[in-house]
Amino acid sequence: MPLVSVSVDAFLISSLAIVLPTVYYLRKATLLNGSPLPPLRRPLSVLVVLHTLYLLYTLLLKYPPNLFKKLDVPLTTPSENIRNMLRSYGEIPPTLDTLLTRLSSFEARTLYVRFGQSVIQTCHYCHTPSEYALHALPNPLLGYLWEAAVLGLVTIRGSFRERWRKWGVGALVATAVMEAYWILTVEVKIPRSGKGVTMWHDRFWTIRHLIFLVLPVILHILPSRPPIPSPLVSLQSVNNAVEQSILGLRLFSATHAAMMRVPETRAAQSEHFANERREGQWGREDTDVQRRAEVLGLGYAEGHGEGEGRLRASARAAVQALQNNFRAPRSRT
Repeated sequence: MPLVSVSVDAFLISSLAIVLPTVYYLRKATLLNGSPLPPLRRPLSVLVVLHTLYLLYTLLLKYPPNLFKKLDVPLTTPSENIRNMLRSYGEIPPTLDTLLTRLSSFEARTLYVRFGQSVIQTCHYCHTPSEYALHALPNPLLGYLWEAAVLGLVTIRGSFRERWRKWGVGALVATAVMEAYWILTVEVKIPRSGKGVTMWHDRFWTIRHLIFLVLPVILHILPSRPPIPSPLVSLQSVNNAVEQSILGLRLFSATHAAMMRVPETRAAQSEHFANERREGQWGREDTDVQRRAEVLGLGYAEGHGEGEGRLRASARAAVQALQNNFRAPRSRT
């Protein structure tokens, strides 16, 4: 049993189902899927929630009026019969009485199916289908423009979802074109019984607002892509690394020169490299090491062309590349 009404209860339950998870989500950590959280993530999440609640309110509580559905009567019910049914509820408003007068013609009922009750009821100067179509245009057009503005905010710079804007607006434009084409060209079939008639205006009103409801949510939860940082941002770190490398090379050069000037350190250095050369020679002359190196593709046999080991050839090519790419600084005179 509903507490207030079915529509109001559905709206309240839907609102709680949206607001509570959103509050929990906004209180989470500042990282999203291991990537930095967009700076506008929270305000845009609030915007999407408010937009969703408004559209739920519109869909559940502000459905366009439809006299035939409200009274549950066929579309071919004579206007006088509808007028008598309405008198049982009280006095008939003048605008509703004007609507019933216009519904006396069959063409007006087909326009009722295309453009809805509000257009037929409020357009006092309309007589032709073109005039009714022009009168019906502003409301859906403003709705699409408003939704395009919402999509622009959801994909604004700083949301990390700028790339999805064209897809969202494209879907919106495709929906608008499809709705306009279908409403203006569809054949309205009204059987003699007047039952089972598709109310195209009401159906496309629902489709339009459902798309308005889900499109911002989809764009908001699609994967984000942080902007690529400018190369100038890393210029300072590269400059620092180069300076450290230059300082290290200068320190190595000065240390090596100092070691060569002292007989003890010079002798120790010579002994160290002599030991390394002797140990390397032992390894290179070992037949088992040579065989294993060939199996692993690291042969170091001396020779020319195909007889030269792969490791030795690679080392030779690396040294030659360094020699070719090195440019000695020009002396300043």
